[in-house]
Amino acid sequence: MTAHQAPPPHAASAAEQRFWFAEQLTPGARANLAAARIHLTGPVDLELLQHSLDAVRQRHDALRTAFRIQDDQLVRSVRATPVTSPVARLAPGTTPDDAFTALAARPFDLDRADVQRAAIVQEDEEADLFLLFHHAVFDGLSDEVLAADLATAYAQGASTGTAPVLPQRRRSAAPVLRAERRTELVAKWRAVLDAVPDLPHEGAELSQRDLAMDSTERQRFGVPEELAERLRTAARGQAVSPYGLLLAAYGRALGEVGGATDFCVGIPVATRTAEQDDEVGCLLNTVPVRMRAPSTPGGLQRVWNGVIDAVDGVELPFDQIVRACRPQRTRRMPLYQALFTFQNWPRPAREVGGTQLRSVSTGPFGNQSEVLMELHDLGDGPLSGLIQAPTHGHWAKRLGDLRAAFDHHLEVLAENVEGDSR
Repeated sequence: MTAHQAPPPHAASAAEQRFWFAEQLTPGARANLAAARIHLTGPVDLELLQHSLDAVRQRHDALRTAFRIQDDQLVRSVRATPVTSPVARLAPGTTPDDAFTALAARPFDLDRADVQRAAIVQEDEEADLFLLFHHAVFDGLSDEVLAADLATAYAQGASTGTAPVLPQRRRSAAPVLRAERRTELVAKWRAVLDAVPDLPHEGAELSQRDLAMDSTERQRFGVPEELAERLRTAARGQAVSPYGLLLAAYGRALGEVGGATDFCVGIPVATRTAEQDDEVGCLLNTVPVRMRAPSTPGGLQRVWNGVIDAVDGVELPFDQIVRACRPQRTRRMPLYQALFTFQNWPRPAREVGGTQLRSVSTGPFGNQSEVLMELHDLGDGPLSGLIQAPTHGHWAKRLGDLRAAFDHHLEVLAENVEGDSR
C-alpha cells in the first residue's frame, strides 16, 4: 500500500459510533466537536503553516475519515487525500470563543470526511491557530500529537523550502471484545451500579438533545500553588493519586449543593495502548464512578476504589454499560449527569527556527452533561480549571455555589493528611 492509498473500510469503534450517532441526533451541535488551540510566537509563514497542516492531515487517517452505513454497520472509510480546508484568517482581537464559533458555523459532513477546520488570529509576532474537529476523530490527547507533528512538518518545510511530507500513521483497528470478557464486565458493572439513582435536579428535565443544543454558562478558576502542593502531599499520604482526591472534592461538592448522597460522575478514560501514543483519533470511553456518601468517613477511599473499578471496566463501551445497567428509557443522560475531566500531560514549547509553538488547553466546546468540571495539573505549580453547565439547566445558577463548595472540600482534604475522617 503506497503512502496515498487508503486502507479498506473498517468497523467504527464504539467512541466513533457514539459521536456519529450524536451528530445524526443533533447536527452541528457544539457538544459533538472538539477544539484545539496552538499559540505561535515569532514570525509565522502562513503558507508554510497551511502546508504543514495539510501534511499532518495526510499523515493521520483519522483526519481523512468518512463514516457511512455498510451492511447495517457503521464503518470508517479513509480518503486517499483530505478534504480541502484552507486556514481562515480572522481579525486581530477575535476571541477564542468567537474563533471557534466561526469555524462551527457550518455543520461538519461526516459522509465526506469533512472533519477538521482551522483559523488563525495574528497580531505582530503573536498568533493563535484555532482548530476545530468532529469529536468522532479527535480527543484531548490528540492535542499534543497534532502539535508535535505540526512542529515537525513546519521545521521540515522551513529547512527544505518545499511542502513538508510526513510518514503515514495508519489507524488502529477498533478493539474487539471477547464474549467471555463482555459477560464478565456486564456482571461487574451491574454489581457496581446496582440501584444507583440519578443526581437530583430541579425544574424541567433536559434531554441529551437539549443539552447538546443549549448554550453554555462557564466559570474559570484556579487552585493556588500552595494549596495544590498540600493536596499533592495529602494524596501521597493516603495512597491515592491527586486525580482521585480532586474527583472526591468534586463529588462532595456535587452532593452538598445538589442534596445527594449516592450518584455517579462520568470520567473520560483514554483507551490508547502504548502503540497508539502518536495517533490522532477518538480513543476514549466515558465510564461512571459511583459516589456513595463521599463526604462521610471512608468517602475518599470509596471514590478511589470507584475509579479503580471504572478503569478496570473501561473495555465495555458506555452504551453497553447503559444497556446492561439502565435499560429503561429516560430523558436525562443515563447513569451520570455530571462529568469530571482531567488533563495532566505536558504541553512543551517547540522551537522551530525563530518560531515557538505550544498547544493551549481550550476546555470542552459544548455541553456533554448537565454539569462539568475540568482541571489541568502539570504536576507542580497551581491548578487551573473550569466549571460549566447548559444555560437552561438546573446547574447554571448554582455554579458559584458549586465552586465555593469545591474550594471548601479541597481545603478539608488537603488538611486531612493522616486519614479520611471528614
